[in-house]
Amino acid sequence: MCEWTKNLTKGEGVVKVFQRVRDIPYGVIGSRDPVKVLEANKGTCSGKHFLLAALYRVMGLNVKDMVAFHKYESLPRNVEYPEELKVILQKGDGIPDYHNFIKLYVNGNWLTLDATFEEDLKEYFVVNDWNGKHDTTLSVKPVAIWEASNPVDFKMTKLNELPLETRNYRKEFLKRFSDWLDLFRKK
Repeated sequence: MCEWTKNLTKGEGVVKVFQRVRDIPYGVIGSRDPVKVLEANKGTCSGKHFLLAALYRVMGLNVKDMVAFHKYESLPRNVEYPEELKVILQKGDGIPDYHNFIKLYVNGNWLTLDATFEEDLKEYFVVNDWNGKHDTTLSVKPVAIWEASNPVDFKMTKLNELPLETRNYRKEFLKRFSDWLDLFRKK
């Protein structure tokens, strides 16, 4: 992190850390561990936001871990999924997910920060360019939002409440979704 914020004011460093985490490519690596996200230079919303929260806490900032329930078939932007993903989205009652993001205490306000998708995907998804002063836009359309003191346990509990068949569809979708996004990075 020192390398990321070298010669910057604290405010500039806070923004730079957001940008660096945001620009880690989104994708499934089989872990939400912040160290593994850094090593792989890839992570899902969980891993990227756990990393962002950890870095901000090291900087002495107050952070809240947040979780939003949503479904992949209703993202804020109209994503044209390939046929193989459309087929999975139509199984069961769709693909539910519990999306991680954070709130950061800045100048007396709790700001919503979502660093899920990197700059290379801005044509297709919500990609936030944060100035350090305002909320960012969530990359999902939330149905419900919770603050989670232990976001890993909270998310696992919620996911385990889903029917096994739905969990299997979700797992298959996330893997194929991640692979599909990798195609954009190869262009």
